[in-house]
Amino acid sequence: MNLFKNKKLIYYLFVCAVFYGVTNMSNTFIPSMLTNKGLNIDVTSTILSLAVFCEAPFVLFSSRFMDKIANKKLLLIAVSMVCIQCAVYGFDMPMLITILITLIAKHPAGMLYIMINLKVINTIIDEQQQITALALVATLKNLVSIIFQNVAGNIIDMTSYAYLYQICFVCMIICLILVL
Repeated sequence: MNLFKNKKLIYYLFVCAVFYGVTNMSNTFIPSMLTNKGLNIDVTSTILSLAVFCEAPFVLFSSRFMDKIANKKLLLIAVSMVCIQCAVYGFDMPMLITILITLIAKHPAGMLYIMINLKVINTIIDEQQQITALALVATLKNLVSIIFQNVAGNIIDMTSYAYLYQICFVCMIICLILVL
């Protein structure tokens, strides 16, 4: 497959693996983390439902920034959002800050990354291979999600949500370094 000869794609796949692994793992464990910190299930569900609406500005105003900002800067923004999110969860910040970062970062970072992925693939892959490259990224996303979720479950069983998110914070710092 010619795609694997593209060094930029291989490098980008490493960034994708870390980003998608941490964010998809978080999508699974944030609800239980919030209830573990003392929120009722109905409040947790409401917060997570509202968080979905927080991605709307990224979608609605994407035409104003996606083509004007370089891929690297966009990646830095999305990865930084998840870094901050992991730091807040990992260093056991007050509940209000935890809720705010959930609203500000959880879904917006993911939606931004969806748009970034399309732009990056369009930039680094020939038109004839873009669909295959997008499918490759989607497959990688699913595979790393399985791995990260299994590892995360074991970490939570042995330690705590805070320790899990400290590890995720380190992973996202590595991802940030890769983007730089």
